[in-house]
Amino acid sequence: MLKNSTAIFTLGPEGTFSDEAARVFQNKPDLLRYSSTFAEALLQVSQNPKSAAVVPIENSVAGTVAQVQDALVSMDLVILGEVSLPITYSLLASADPKEIKNCYTHSQAFEQTSRWSAENLPQVSPQFTRSNIDSGLQFLEKVEQGDESVAAIVPVSFAMKHPQYLFAENIQDFKNNTTRFLLVKSRGELQDYDFTREKNSTFC
Repeated sequence: MLKNSTAIFTLGPEGTFSDEAARVFQNKPDLLRYSSTFAEALLQVSQNPKSAAVVPIENSVAGTVAQVQDALVSMDLVILGEVSLPITYSLLASADPKEIKNCYTHSQAFEQTSRWSAENLPQVSPQFTRSNIDSGLQFLEKVEQGDESVAAIVPVSFAMKHPQYLFAENIQDFKNNTTRFLLVKSRGELQDYDFTREKNSTFC
């Protein structure tokens, strides 16, 4: 179903869990287009029938991603496939945890690590970002500016690239944390497709 797609939209930048899921569905990175939000990725698909999108719909800890669920119905999009990925997080810090005041984190990451954060960083205020990778990039920028009062919750793949700041690994509240991602396309582009073959042709 993707061989005629001109673009695949997903949450960016490169390295997000959404990016990882998108690469499961296709092996042409040049087709990937990164959006700043899940809603933006789905809007692009509704406006560009030849395109597709890969977005998260449900996490085993945090539950359903509401904005994606709502958009699937309101934008008349069709689910073509799904994949579940293990989700693991690490904490980056450059100083003693007691000195940390702010932690950069995506809202979904914060939900999935809330118990660990409450136990280990009770004094820290979450600073919400557009994506998990953006959390790491903002942390690095602050550290380079000499601010050691910051931390970041990031994917383990990002943390492995910056081992000098790795403070804690596998900080997700449940070790078997997984997220289910959907491959979606505009219904108008698939009028001749036999939807009875699909496990999920619509989400409700």
